[in-house]
Amino acid sequence: MPKAGSELHFNRERFTFLLLIAAMLLVAVPVDAQQPAGNLNLSIEGVIHRVPVYLFDETEYLHLDDLASRFGASLLYDEAVVNVVIEFRGTKAMLSMKESLTTVGDRLFLIEPAPRLAEGRILVPPSFVKRVFGALYPGGVSWDAERRLLEFGSGGPLSVELTLELEREVSTLRFRWGGDARCRVDVDAVGAWIHFPLARGLNTDFEDTHVGNGVIEDIRFGHTDGTYGFLVTFGPRFHLHRVREAGDSGELLIDLFARTRSSKPPAAPLASRGRSPADTGPRLLRSVVIDPGHGGTETGAIGSTGLQEKDVVLDVASRLARMLRDQAGLDVYLTRESDQLLPLASRTALANHQRADLFISLHANASTSRGARGSETYFLSVDATDDEARNLAALENRVSAEAERQAVADAGLEMILWDMAQTEYLVESSRLAERIQEELNNLLNTPNRGIKQAPFRVLEGATMPAVLVEMAFITNPEEELLLLTESFRQRIATALYRSVLAFKRDYETMSRGAAESGRP
Repeated sequence: MPKAGSELHFNRERFTFLLLIAAMLLVAVPVDAQQPAGNLNLSIEGVIHRVPVYLFDETEYLHLDDLASRFGASLLYDEAVVNVVIEFRGTKAMLSMKESLTTVGDRLFLIEPAPRLAEGRILVPPSFVKRVFGALYPGGVSWDAERRLLEFGSGGPLSVELTLELEREVSTLRFRWGGDARCRVDVDAVGAWIHFPLARGLNTDFEDTHVGNGVIEDIRFGHTDGTYGFLVTFGPRFHLHRVREAGDSGELLIDLFARTRSSKPPAAPLASRGRSPADTGPRLLRSVVIDPGHGGTETGAIGSTGLQEKDVVLDVASRLARMLRDQAGLDVYLTRESDQLLPLASRTALANHQRADLFISLHANASTSRGARGSETYFLSVDATDDEARNLAALENRVSAEAERQAVADAGLEMILWDMAQTEYLVESSRLAERIQEELNNLLNTPNRGIKQAPFRVLEGATMPAVLVEMAFITNPEEELLLLTESFRQRIATALYRSVLAFKRDYETMSRGAAESGRP
């Protein structure tokens, strides 16, 4: 039997050994294995889920796989767990851990605070849940700060009201619904499918209707694959469509334009517009169409503060339009004057219909590199200047692919004529791009990223000099803060105003010289 002294000595050694093991375990245990600091409440179609929240540097995070299991979403990781694809009800989002960027369909999100990787598990901040899963979830999302509750959808069916406003040249469908449910509009040459991708159902008093006015044949209510909506069949006089959002949410207007004599062929080139063969006088620049990019459910790029591209460009476009009207006396048209969805084909078609002399499409740039900054000006080319221009064009073109679905019927011969007409304006488009880039560099003191060419679909078919302006990078934190200010937006509008006047002066001077010399 051991002595008391030796027993005490053995216990001390064991105690010291256990302390050492405990210290080693504390160091080896990852931070995410700590006890949760609380819960975030999620209400998904009326069912409450409590998701554990963990603190890192006093910032809340949640495990992405916990969120996916609550929503029934699937996750697909690459080998290095640097990128992950989130798929939910047929919609995909991709999270890049390296750049802290997430794309959801046609939208780009900069995630702040940045997601973290711990022991092979991805952790995301609550803002990620609201913005990304809110974009994935078709029923929308609301936040109750007092209850720490993110609510996705509600329990009952959605009530939708549809009314028709029929005129000779345009037929308007007005949809109204309660809540913040998302509506999708898919259009092709034969009809439109206006639907609400909700599994919870849809109520409406609208009855199947035969219209038969040449633009609309009939409208029917139906559902397929869990989505409910209205199927519109076009008539032989349908030409193009425009989607407008009225109010903050819950109201959508779709204008269906009839084909007229002026719809086809496209408007005459600037060189011969409104002129007879005997008319050799100088040509004047009288009208401008300004196109604020994106709109409606197409937000465009989104900055870290939540600033949306569609809002910035609409504000700058409105400022530019006022200056050109009030100070230069020009006729100015906006492709959209509110937060509304407008297909790419309709933008240039409306410009051609107005027989405009210039077409300027305004955008805010985005990049996976947060250090990217400055302005760029593009004009049309089948071949892009470089890989960056090619990628940007692909992104801008993809943004509108869902909303558009061939907005213009009979695109074959008409688009060939438009493409031939646009070729005549490449030199003038490049000159306009040079003027715009010069003014942006001088007035804004932003880095000169140069003039580039790319196959932007919004520029295709324009029968006038046409350019696309990326005014600044909304994904750059410094430039995003500038874009938040009215003064910087006004400076952008002023730079664009000065560039249009300079181009107008050059163009009319050259036209006057050609007229005096007898050249066409």
